[in-house]
Amino acid sequence: MLTSLDLFIAGFHEPVFPPQDKATHTEAMIAAMASGAVHIISHPGNPKYPVDIPAVAEAAAKYQVALEINNSFLSLHA
Repeated sequence: MLTSLDLFIAGFHEPVFPPQDKATHTEAMIAAMASGAVHIISHPGNPKYPVDIPAVAEAAAKYQVALEINNSFLSLHA
C-alpha cells in the first residue's frame, strides 16, 4: 500500500514511537529510507529524537529521500 502513495512523509511522533536512544532512532530512520516507500523524512533535527545527522544525510542521498529542515528545532549560538 505505501508504495502506491504519491508522497509518503515519515517521522517520529509520540506516542506512536516513544523517544529512545540515538542509535535506535538513526537505525529506524535509515531503515525507513531503505524501504523504498519513503519520499521525505520529517524534522530529523527534533531534539526529542536525536539521530546521527551525517549517517542520516548519507542514507538520504543514497536512497534519494528528501530531509525536511524545520527551523523550529534550529538554534543559533554566538
